[in-house]
Amino acid sequence: MKYLFGVGGGGDAICATRIAGGKRSIVASVIWEKYTLDPQPGPRAPSELTCVKGLSSLGHAQVSSHTRLPNGNQPTLAVLANQFPEIAFIGLDVSNGVSGIADQLREIQRIYPGSQDWEGVDVGGDVLASLPSDQLRSPLLDAIGLGALFQVSPKSVIHVAGIGLDGEIDPLNALNACKSLGATRSQKREIDIDKLIWRLIKCRQLHSDVNALFIASLMGFRGKVIARVQQQAVEVSSQQSAIWTCEIERLYRHNRLSQILAETTSLEQGSQLCMDNSYCSELNYERRIIPKIFANQSPLERISDGSLSVNLQLINQQYPEADFCSDRVLAYLCNTTVASIEHALRRYAAARCEWWPFVNIQT
Repeated sequence: MKYLFGVGGGGDAICATRIAGGKRSIVASVIWEKYTLDPQPGPRAPSELTCVKGLSSLGHAQVSSHTRLPNGNQPTLAVLANQFPEIAFIGLDVSNGVSGIADQLREIQRIYPGSQDWEGVDVGGDVLASLPSDQLRSPLLDAIGLGALFQVSPKSVIHVAGIGLDGEIDPLNALNACKSLGATRSQKREIDIDKLIWRLIKCRQLHSDVNALFIASLMGFRGKVIARVQQQAVEVSSQQSAIWTCEIERLYRHNRLSQILAETTSLEQGSQLCMDNSYCSELNYERRIIPKIFANQSPLERISDGSLSVNLQLINQQYPEADFCSDRVLAYLCNTTVASIEHALRRYAAARCEWWPFVNIQT
């Protein structure tokens, strides 16, 4: 039985599920959803969710297909649990920092005994960053996860998929880091699982642009994509369809922030240390930005065919280097819903939707 830990939250849990191949495994991650799914900044402890199983005194619990966030939405782990019954999906509580996650990983191994060590999973490659940068917007949870993994399974490995696809680390720098760390490269297709995950993403049951780009890259998608507002286009190539497997100890020694956070006993402490050392903290970022988003949000409008045409031209002018943008970016820029965007595109320009949820913005 495999033990797979998505070090950076729900998106990494999706990739971990793919690596598990649908077979009997444990997939664990912190429950930290996009603000469009859960408007509260930061992660959720399993105790805040409904219909979890076996809530531990350390804070972790098994998530089922019936598990819901406080607002009634289905978290990522619950969507996965509904589709992959052979896998036990465990939500972790990160409120006690690195030490708390490490204690939970050890206890899970006692509850679900097996002979293997924990293996880490990161999609996007943030965990490969060694120093702060303007691009690196969410290093906190990855660094906490890597630090906990190093304490529990220092001789094991971490799998890094789709390097650079979240736009937070330069793909060339990440690729060079993989090579310098002695990581091995693989490019195995899990055709049935890839198709299922792609379907769940297309119908917006799973909310992860980086996983969408990774799965699309395996299916032959190529081009430059605006996946997030106020972010440069990321290029999807054959390089992004690979998974790199690296020794945890070597990666931990490479990741400076993970070492800085090694002794943390709370998420708040970790967030503050991030900022004290010139890193961005995604917790602090969400606390500043999410209230502004909801305070300034205009009433959403049903978009007309003509208005969509004009907006597509404007976006093409604003991002001349890009070939595609995500449905969420397009909806945000048009001040409408994703459903309205899709409805208008299907009528007006169905050819632009070949790789939905990515929209061709080239004229």
